[in-house]
Amino acid sequence: MRRGPMRAPSAHRAPYASQGSNALMAALATLTDSSDRRKRCQLCSNVIPITAALLMGLSATVRSFEMILIARFLYGINAGFGLNIHSQYAGEIADKKLRGFTNTSISIFVTTGKLTGQILGLREILGIESQWPLLLAFSGFWALAQMVTLPLFPESPPYLLMEKGDKDGCIKAIKQLWGDQDHQKEIDEMLQEQASRKSGRSLTIRELLREPSLRWQLYMLVALTIALQLCGINAVYFYAAEVFKAAGFSEKQIPYLTVGVGICESHVGDPV
Repeated sequence: MRRGPMRAPSAHRAPYASQGSNALMAALATLTDSSDRRKRCQLCSNVIPITAALLMGLSATVRSFEMILIARFLYGINAGFGLNIHSQYAGEIADKKLRGFTNTSISIFVTTGKLTGQILGLREILGIESQWPLLLAFSGFWALAQMVTLPLFPESPPYLLMEKGDKDGCIKAIKQLWGDQDHQKEIDEMLQEQASRKSGRSLTIRELLREPSLRWQLYMLVALTIALQLCGINAVYFYAAEVFKAAGFSEKQIPYLTVGVGICESHVGDPV
């Protein structure tokens, strides 16, 4: 649909996906069957940000702001899926000694990604009107990079052993990931976990909500999720320009101050 000349969006807000779609798809991804293939899910989910990047990149050419709205929604969907699926896959393929560090480092990379977007949004790089479609579409580059490099990695060893029963494939994946050593102890732990899963039964969402023994844990998770959304970090980002402007800073200084906020967040991890 044709429109008049489109104004460039604020550079410090441009890299962020829809928070609503992010939270929605994070919840759905958490509830998906744990037996699904993490690697295949990540490969398929890359289609979403690549599609969003194309919409962002072409939005100025066709003068359609609707394409920007759709693309931001798609970015949010991909973020919700990626934060859950990637963390599970990374934790499963990491060496046992590095598993905790791998899982906790994900939030650091999330904030580093935000900071990278803020830096690219500076007027000296891509923060000018003629370059903002490229800035908004830049996330598609990382999705394309993952689509090319992820097939070089093996499937998750726990998935191969516990879900497919492929012990030889599991051993091959373990040696590729952790080195050519004796990993029988790790395999025995996976078999024990497999046995414990078979002895139990997975609860449906309705049964989970009605289970008295899990009610307080569920309340705590819900309260924690709500508290995270009320911590104020979203307001800091979305209204940082107005706050700095009201404080007397000039328009030229505000983007650099916003980058400073991103640097501070990268030192404490992602609170959202």
